[in-house]
This record gives sequence, C-alpha cells and structure tokens, in this order.
Amino acid sequence: MVFKYSILLLLLLQYTRESLGLFLRVETGHQNIAIDGRDVYYGHYTKIHFHNVTCIDALDIHCLKELTGAEEIDLLYTECQKGHWKVAHYTNAKHHFRLKEPIHALRLLISSRRELSVIDAQVQSCSYPPAPPSECHRAARNHNHRHGKSGSILRAVDPYSQLEAEMEAEIEAGARALARALTPSTPPVTTRSRRVRRDVEDITKQDQDVQVMHGDQEITEDKVVPVGSQLDVAAGSKWKFRKGVGLVVYGSLNLKGNTNQPIIFEPSTKNARWRGIEFRNSSESSLTHVNITGADVAVSVKSGTSPDMDHVVVDGNVYGVQISDMDSSSTTHLKSVVSVNNEKTGIEYLGKV
Repeated sequence: MVFKYSILLLLLLQYTRESLGLFLRVETGHQNIAIDGRDVYYGHYTKIHFHNVTCIDALDIHCLKELTGAEEIDLLYTECQKGHWKVAHYTNAKHHFRLKEPIHALRLLISSRRELSVIDAQVQSCSYPPAPPSECHRAARNHNHRHGKSGSILRAVDPYSQLEAEMEAEIEAGARALARALTPSTPPVTTRSRRVRRDVEDITKQDQDVQVMHGDQEITEDKVVPVGSQLDVAAGSKWKFRKGVGLVVYGSLNLKGNTNQPIIFEPSTKNARWRGIEFRNSSESSLTHVNITGADVAVSVKSGTSPDMDHVVVDGNVYGVQISDMDSSSTTHLKSVVSVNNEKTGIEYLGKV
C-alpha cells in the first residue's frame, strides 16, 4: 500500500530561543505502527523533519480540540534518514510533554490511535551532547522495501523495554548456570556464572555512574551531567567558566562545600558572563556552602526536581535563582540562601502556583 502525505499548512512549528535547528518539512498521514512489546495499531501521525539532528527535552502539542492528558500518544524519533525509530518516554500535563531524558532527532513523529488534528508544535531544545548515530549505516530491522517505497508498517524499538529484557535474560541465564553448577551430575560451570553476574552488575551500574571532582577547574565548554549520572564536587573547589559556558544537569549534582572551604563558581575573566547552573529534568541534587558569581542566571531550574540549597550565596549575577518549572510532587528546601548585587532579580519562582 502506498501512502500519500499532505503538508499540514496549519501547523506552525515553533522553537524557543534556545533551539538548535530548524524544521525542514511536516507530513501528516496514517500508517500501521509496530512498537516492540505492543500490539500493532493503525496510527494517525504528524511527522516533523528537521534540517539537522536536534536535541529535544520537551514539547508542547496543540490540537484543534485541546488535549486533556488522557490521550494515548506515542512520540517516536530517529537520528537517521531512514528507519531506526525509537520510543521517547514522557510525562505530560495536557499539551505539555516533558521527556524523561533528552532525545536527538532528525525526524519526530507524533502518533495516536485517533486523529489529533495537530495545529501547532513548540519544541524546547537542549544542549545535551548526542551519541554518534552509528546505527544509521546499518539496515533497519524488519524494514521492508517494495519498488523503492517503504512498507506499510512503521516499526519502532523501546530502549527501556530492551534493557529490561536483556537484564531479565541475563539473570535467568545466570540462574540456570548456577543450577547446573549445583547439580552433581553436571560439571561445575562457575566461570559462566561469574561472567553472567558481572554482566548484570554492569547493566545496573549504568544508572549509577558517580564522578567526584576536586580542586580548581577551568571550564571551557558546557559541563554536562548526563541522565542517570551523579557529579559530586568536593569542598574547597573553585571552578572558572568561560564566557557563555554553563553547567547543565540532567542527572544529580552535589556541591559539597563547608564553612571553611566553600565551593566557588565564577567567570574565568572579569565582566565575561558565564551561563550558570541549569537543572533540566534532573533528579535530587544539593548545593551546600557554594558561592556563585558573574553568571547570567546563577541557578535555574528548567524542569525536574529542584535542588536543595544550604548556605548558598549568589552575588553579582544578572539573575540569582530562577525556578521555571519543577515536578509537582517534589519540594525544594532553601536554607540561608543569600542573593545580593544581582542586576535584576534575586530569587523568583516562574512556574504554576
């Protein structure tokens, strides 16, 4: 079956001022959608093509009929020109979709079992560094072609379900190996058992990567704490940031200063503003005995969990502390937070009340 796509003229794809790319074109249509581990369904979709691979951590989807948040919507993306679709997991409140971790997309597809009539999509970009799209040169799994036209099923993988399946398979294999080792009639296979156990530990530790940094640092480009990672900065550390550079947190950040050895974040040269600390879809973090100066925004919470702050001084920035959005189920604790000599505001909450 050959599908004809029409350009959705009403859809105005917009970007925030932080956007990294521009859209190339937009298509609408309907097609069978097959996501690993789910039943195939007939989906109505809006497909957005970007000029370049673009980092996305949130988007707003507006339809002719306002979304309630109860709709079943799949967000699929790929970094490749053809195939290799993946599932993007999200949490949403009506039209606002916040991704659980940033994605890098050359194409983005919004799909649902019922027609959504998308009229506007606003993409919030990010600066999380992409992994090399090494899979693009390989043929997509189950990607059929006929006379140059793609098959009637769009297939997508779910990275989360794949990891869970791999872990379950490894654990099951380890249990079988251990059972064989304990059976008298079977020679011990302790080597296999140890290897499986180590592999399972490696898989689980991928979400527990902890980095500890000490002493003085010259930060010449964005320092990023990835999803699932934790960065601890030791007491007495002094970081100097180049102009326009920032610390972007998608995981967890712990600045562990103390009364005698505070942590200092400042620009590398006088009057050259650095960007500040940005929390984006981050997990629990803490800032203790920290002095932040010379930033555009000393501490900004874009989404996720707001950090706890104890004895934090924000001095001589454009803005002090800005909380734009945070999980409704989370709370933040501010203790002895001092905001002085900032050009515009000290501490402000810009989210919904």
